[in-house]
Amino acid sequence: MVIHYLAKNLRSIGHNVRVAGVTGWWRYRKLSFGYPVHRWPTLRGLIDKTIKIAQLQLECSIWKTDIIHAHNTYPSGYIAAKACDKNHIPLVITPHGMDIHVIPELGFGHRLDPIKKKMSDYALSGAVLTTAISANIKHSLNKAGVTDEKIRSIPNGIDLERFQKNDAIDIRQHYKLPQDAQIILAVGNYHKRKGLELLIEAMPQILSYKKNVFLLIAGRSDDILKKSVQNLKLHKNVVLTGPIQFPTSALLSVKRSSQQQADQIDLLAAIYLQSDVYVSASMNEGAEGLSLALLDAAAAGLPIVATDISGNRDIVEDGKNGYLVPPADHESLAQAIIKILTDRQISNSFGEKNRIASEKYSWRKIAGKYLDVYKEAIGKING
Repeated sequence: MVIHYLAKNLRSIGHNVRVAGVTGWWRYRKLSFGYPVHRWPTLRGLIDKTIKIAQLQLECSIWKTDIIHAHNTYPSGYIAAKACDKNHIPLVITPHGMDIHVIPELGFGHRLDPIKKKMSDYALSGAVLTTAISANIKHSLNKAGVTDEKIRSIPNGIDLERFQKNDAIDIRQHYKLPQDAQIILAVGNYHKRKGLELLIEAMPQILSYKKNVFLLIAGRSDDILKKSVQNLKLHKNVVLTGPIQFPTSALLSVKRSSQQQADQIDLLAAIYLQSDVYVSASMNEGAEGLSLALLDAAAAGLPIVATDISGNRDIVEDGKNGYLVPPADHESLAQAIIKILTDRQISNSFGEKNRIASEKYSWRKIAGKYLDVYKEAIGKING
């Protein structure tokens, strides 16, 4: 989604953007996004990377590329660094989390693998500049050996138009919830680092204060979450939606295959807009880059409860637009959520502040910041 919105907005201000290396060569061959997408077949092992490097070199030559912007240090950053080295093209790399953060106790991070770490280091050494989407990404870049002189801080962006009035679907009716239900929302595919089990553990304490509260977890689930719900007998108050597809009609800008009307509804945006509080329960420092879900929640005008870790701290000021609580502490999490659900004035104040603050993250503004970085990187090579 970051690449899509960045490419779309760079094109809208007059630049020629091509997105290369995307998978799904056969499955998505008929889709068009308003900018060229070069899909490559996926092979196995070292030959896959070798062919992709050659493919990228060829495309850079054909299209007279001025700059390559790689998202993630591995594998795309490594492939881009190899291609740039041969073609003498400046490279900018943006890490997004797993490719740069390391949490050994959770087995989280590509850099725990010596081979991936070596390739990631090669990519970072070949980049003219890197960008950091959060303070902790910058810290991890520093730990990986990248100096401050090579780092520019640019956050992720928000598609603000998605979070205008969206009443195409009644979320409470859709998920068979009471019309007076208060909804706690968490968005993200399951991973232990996200603390979703902890959020489920907080529900009994929340329900002891308010009975009409429901937790909605949007994203790919896991048996661990289902067992947590079962063990705590929360099946009536916790909804695990499973994956929610971004509507093709909202994503594509040139042509689209025929879709049923239901597939064209931005269900996730409606969930944000009709929820009462957003929660990010990530467990460890380094577990988040700069969460797109947290930015979306802000754009939807939701008050936020988040664990006090980098990435979350970049967006939430404790007591100003939400609450920050200690990681891995379900009691503190529950107490902060209860404060918001039981005090309409606090809830409205936090939500309005988030809505106003989200405007600085519009993709048009973020694209302009990246354009400045591209110009600087080109200048360093040519200068």
